[in-house]
Amino acid sequence: MRYPFNPGDRTITAVGEKLTDLPAGPIDHHWTKSLTLSPDGTKLNVGVGSNSNIVERGLEAERGRAATYEVDPKSGAMREFASGLRNPNGLTFEPTT
Repeated sequence: MRYPFNPGDRTITAVGEKLTDLPAGPIDHHWTKSLTLSPDGTKLNVGVGSNSNIVERGLEAERGRAATYEVDPKSGAMREFASGLRNPNGLTFEPTT
């Protein structure tokens, strides 16, 4: 979701705007979605955990899961940034490399 920001505001009163759909499902194990800014501050990076522990619901239930995504907050465009990450939480970027 995107909300207008005005420096000094202490509450959100505007209606939010949906940026993009993230992978999810009716059974949503590892449901947390960690969020961090890219090092240059232009993109949001979002972690999406796997839907299971050992693919017990089949590969289709895992489509788009166990990955991080880079989201453009202006357009909502999204691309996979990293994959094979069972439950990516606490995302951050190492600041020097």
